[in-house]
Amino acid sequence: MKKPNPCGAARCEAPLRSLGRLDTKPGLGFVDSFFDEEVEYIGPVKCYSPQAKISAEGYRARGLSFVAVKIDDADVAEWQSVTATFYGVELVALDMIDLDSGTIYSIDDLDQVFLPLFSWDNEDVYSRVFNLPLRGSPVLVVDRRLVPIAFDWQTMKPAEIVDCLYKPGITNFKSLPERADWMDMPTKDFLPFVDKYGQFKYREWPGKIHSDEELKEAAKLEEIDLNNHPPAANLDCFGGWLDGPQLEATGRFRIARHNDKWWFVDPDGHLFWSLGAIRISASSAMTPLNGEQFEPRRYGRKMPPRHCFFEDLPQAGSPFAKFYETCDELLRPSYLKRGETEWYDFSSANLYRKYGEDYVERFADIAHRRLHSWGFNTVSNSSDKSVVLKRRTPYIERVECQSRFIEGSNGIWWKFRDPFDPSFCEKVRKALEGYGTRDPWCVGFYVDNEINWGDGLTDLARWTLNSPEDQPARIEFMKFLKERNVAPDKVSYDELREFTDIIIHAYFKNTRDTIKAFDPDMLYLGCRFPGVPQNPTKISSKYVDAISINLYCRSLKDWKLPFDLDCPVIISEFHFGGLDRGPFGRSLINCHTQEGRAKAIRRYLADALRNPLIIGTHWHQFSDQPVTGRFDGEYFQVGLTDVCDSPYPETVAAFRESASQLYQTRAQE
Repeated sequence: MKKPNPCGAARCEAPLRSLGRLDTKPGLGFVDSFFDEEVEYIGPVKCYSPQAKISAEGYRARGLSFVAVKIDDADVAEWQSVTATFYGVELVALDMIDLDSGTIYSIDDLDQVFLPLFSWDNEDVYSRVFNLPLRGSPVLVVDRRLVPIAFDWQTMKPAEIVDCLYKPGITNFKSLPERADWMDMPTKDFLPFVDKYGQFKYREWPGKIHSDEELKEAAKLEEIDLNNHPPAANLDCFGGWLDGPQLEATGRFRIARHNDKWWFVDPDGHLFWSLGAIRISASSAMTPLNGEQFEPRRYGRKMPPRHCFFEDLPQAGSPFAKFYETCDELLRPSYLKRGETEWYDFSSANLYRKYGEDYVERFADIAHRRLHSWGFNTVSNSSDKSVVLKRRTPYIERVECQSRFIEGSNGIWWKFRDPFDPSFCEKVRKALEGYGTRDPWCVGFYVDNEINWGDGLTDLARWTLNSPEDQPARIEFMKFLKERNVAPDKVSYDELREFTDIIIHAYFKNTRDTIKAFDPDMLYLGCRFPGVPQNPTKISSKYVDAISINLYCRSLKDWKLPFDLDCPVIISEFHFGGLDRGPFGRSLINCHTQEGRAKAIRRYLADALRNPLIIGTHWHQFSDQPVTGRFDGEYFQVGLTDVCDSPYPETVAAFRESASQLYQTRAQE
């Protein structure tokens, strides 16, 4: 039995942290009164706790499960922490709501088991929540995408405001190196908390900009640094290894095995290992102002306008008002889809202050100079065309197929594209046309990004079966079933799995064939898998020139592909972040400090260079994300430069050091 938490509901601090309050306070028993969506009552949920007798009622809204839980032993006056297991319920991304006080708490620890066949009657599916404080009155354990948090910037506490900008609980304020005195400020004094440069006002760090003069002085100092660190002399114009073996020069990038390791080979026939930077954009800090107006994904309520966060936003007609219009063209559709139609581009405004009217051209120029000086040899995907098409650094870009979806599918960013639809190949070809053909500076292309493959075994077929009758993939599925004399309502697991494989084969084959028809020598570098889905990865290896994987981890030691596949791999995203400068987002891999971040970079690159499969790693991303979040709220400190275009010296030093021995390390036996 754990010791009860000695505090009441309204002032409970541990083990959960308050995120704010409900938009409405329904009182006991009115579970569905604060949801916009219709709530489906499921019924009693089987549950167990070793510490107390508990009971739970199940609900579902917007396809997401949640439960109302209470202790049945007695009318407990104080909170008691329990471990609770709920059978037949899939719970993810949880918050807890005390229905008595209306307070929302973050649940940080969750152990989950997922099975592909989910149902409320399947007791093999369960979710376990640790350190759940309960008392006599019910609490809701609910997916935070449903939580109807009360957004009132003028009354929320400073920590609540900052914490809710991305995912509740993702900002670990206890990890900040300094005491966060601003958290105790009255809200009226805290707002606005972002200065005219897009920086958080109430923290100081080395390199923080306080005036336009400091911006211009930083540019002069960087000129000295770049001149003192010219590109390595043992590289050809593409960044290939001059001191290495001379292979066949084809005039284009290709992939080859040399001494039992996979490599790129550059157009001049030199070995090339790709070290790239993603999203080299003047508009990295494109900052939403009007909040979430449609399709709120982080909370159960729309986020109100955020103008009060920012001091000195320019007035219409001023020289800086044009930065309400500049944007990252690739991300713009994602902003608009979320109803975020008003933004301010702090990063472009700072480049304008720093470099003047021709800041776009000067930023593109210095981006290439930085890459060469810092040891990078690739402009990677999602970068501004003004940078990519200068053809001073080899590039790998990404295009997205805009064809018809499989309507019954789910997606991380978009639903799954139907590879049987006639528009599929046409849209891939059209996307490639924007970059031209037979470009020696083009290493290759990714097509699509972080596709949701479901369970990777049967979901694509299930989704297809649940699509309209005129869905081309469904029509193919019906032919498949007819050949086997199987009725659509009698499909077996094996048949679902077989047709899922057919869809995956069609996706990669049609993409590959379209690319090679457009340009036979262009490398097809896959779809940037989010992690390593085993079956799609295995099938993709038959069609791609290299498998691309967004792989966020601290070490690549002994890393390999599933099924022991022998196929070249490009790590299409990795990064490390800290909490000691700039934005509060700890990134996907938090190293706490810039020194810790630099150490992690050196270790990751050393592991990658020694792995015979890996032919490159690409850093996500060139500049920090906005301090108050981009379209999906991400506000990660992961840039090589900050919002004021100032490089992080520890990070730059780590890349320079690793790159100085890049080819020697890679070529070691």
